[in-house]
Amino acid sequence: LDVFGWAPAPDGDGLAARVARLHTLAADDRQRSRAARREAEVLGQTGAFDAALAPAREALRLAQRVGEPELVAQARRMVGEVCAQLGRGGEAVLHLEAALGWFDGHAGDEDRALMHAAVAVCI
Repeated sequence: LDVFGWAPAPDGDGLAARVARLHTLAADDRQRSRAARREAEVLGQTGAFDAALAPAREALRLAQRVGEPELVAQARRMVGEVCAQLGRGGEAVLHLEAALGWFDGHAGDEDRALMHAAVAVCI
């Protein structure tokens, strides 16, 4: 397991490719953002962090366009986690700390604790 509890998983069934196709099926930017975030998550779970960064950033771009604070916070968390795995601690902290405001005010205890731990790991 890595620092975020992700275990590398084999992708022999093309799961990442199937998740990537969700982008084309999504009806609006909100759904496309969620699909891109899920793609980044799946790629991260397979250990393909370099490949996960582009969909994570796309999820953030779309979330910012939609303008929903929760969607933006979730996308920032994903970008931050991927950046952390790639050794980009400074960028990771920027995204994770930006997401903390929403998590501290709206998320449950476990999610808040995970966010604070993620920031602490990157500092």
